[in-house]
Parts: sequence; C-alpha cells; structure tokens
Amino acid sequence: MLDDSIFTKIKEQSEAFLRHSHHSKSHVKRVYSLAIRIAKEEKADLDVVKAAVLLHDVARAMEDEETITDHAFEGSKIAREVLEAVYSDCHL
Repeated sequence: MLDDSIFTKIKEQSEAFLRHSHHSKSHVKRVYSLAIRIAKEEKADLDVVKAAVLLHDVARAMEDEETITDHAFEGSKIAREVLEAVYSDCHL
C-alpha cells in the first residue's frame, strides 16, 4: 500500500482541474468515500481505486465548457501526466 502523502499530492494536482459545482472537490470527496467502501468490500486494490477516484473528473470542466468532446479520453491523458509527476516527485 502506498503512503497517503502520494494521494495527497495526486489530490492537490487534480483539484486544479475542478471548476464547476457539479464536479467539485465535494463531488470527488463523496465518490472517494463510496469507492473506498466498495473497494474494501470487494477486496480491490485500494491504491488503484484511490488514484482513479481522485483523477476521474479532471477533464469534466473542459467538456462542460465545450473545449473538448470526451472528458474520459482527455482525462486519461491528464491523469497520466499527474501520476508521472507525482511518481517522479516521490522517487518511488
């Protein structure tokens, strides 16, 4: 299991992309709590679930603002950038 400081860094970087009330920090917090509960029940990889939840809506605002057409596709690119930056910063 990864150190919580890693997820704090992922959270901090991902929050810069959350610009609308319907996909805000509070939305991610609610999804995070629910996902962790389900992941524990299902014995899923908590590290993967935590990172995925923190990054799941990073491109949603861009889609809402019609600067992109597919927030999932663009979000996957942003998620990769965030994870690579956190990885290199933490020297895992």
